[in-house]
Amino acid sequence: MAWTAGTCRSHLDYRAGVVFSDARSLRDGLKTVAEAAGSPGRAAAGKVAFAYSGDARHRADVVLALYETEPVVRAVLDRCEVAFGEIRGDSLLDIVFGRAGSEGLLDDPAWAQPTAYALECALTALWSSVGIRPNVVVGRDTGELAAAQAAGVFSLEEGLGFSAARAANGSLDVTAKTPSVDLISHVTGRLITSDEAGDAEYWQRQVDEPVPFRNCIDTLAELGVQVVVGIGPAALPGPEIVQAWPTISKGGEAPDVIDSLGFAADENTDANDGGITEAFARVFETGQAVSFKGLFAGESRRRISLPSYPFQRRRHWIEANNRST
Repeated sequence: MAWTAGTCRSHLDYRAGVVFSDARSLRDGLKTVAEAAGSPGRAAAGKVAFAYSGDARHRADVVLALYETEPVVRAVLDRCEVAFGEIRGDSLLDIVFGRAGSEGLLDDPAWAQPTAYALECALTALWSSVGIRPNVVVGRDTGELAAAQAAGVFSLEEGLGFSAARAANGSLDVTAKTPSVDLISHVTGRLITSDEAGDAEYWQRQVDEPVPFRNCIDTLAELGVQVVVGIGPAALPGPEIVQAWPTISKGGEAPDVIDSLGFAADENTDANDGGITEAFARVFETGQAVSFKGLFAGESRRRISLPSYPFQRRRHWIEANNRST
């Protein structure tokens, strides 16, 4: 039913997303929408920014569930596993999945930085698979490496190599390309230049000399961003972004701030979801063109008959004038 509604029906401007697991939760979700004060607002797709947290803390069961059910997540993490093995001779997935012997290693930057990078690149690929790609990217602290990879500055494997070398204070050999989307520097708070992107010293400064994140928020607002998607296993500081948004003080609107795995830190969260489906629904509500085929990648679905659109069907006939002329 969800596949048919998502892939075979038009998605209009007034929309609501309901996440459900069975008939009862669907009924409850639809009832909540129907009884909400006022109607869902009109969605107008605006600029999307991906904000990378750079935090490696995560729930291993949530990531494992995504790895087992989402082909694009599995492909990215498998590539990182191979590259990390060639660089360090160790298993990165042991840390990602919390296997025996990996306890406490995320306290060491030599493990935490490449782990955060791999997880965030996997989430970027997952969003891309459902049709959501950023207009702007920004990375907080070490998250700027994953942001740069999303902007096409360097490849997945090159970025992983940078994160591993930088964490171990090794030398960085950077061969970077011009960003394909706007990339905000966490050193300057402004859009990164091509010279900065290709400078190995810049990426070291990025760790040692970060500017207050508020400077980056100002640039997001200047670029006209309307939706901020948090990319990372830790929750994005949504209230901080909203409160610091410069147009709020002038009566403007704050952006929609949506976490990819905003509930993953909650021990009560279903490991089979981790909040990602809820995030997809919230982005859909902002008017973005979510690819529902991507939501069901790797699954076998078929089209079924569903009720038609509930048009009001009011008559607007002009009554005949019986008077003689």
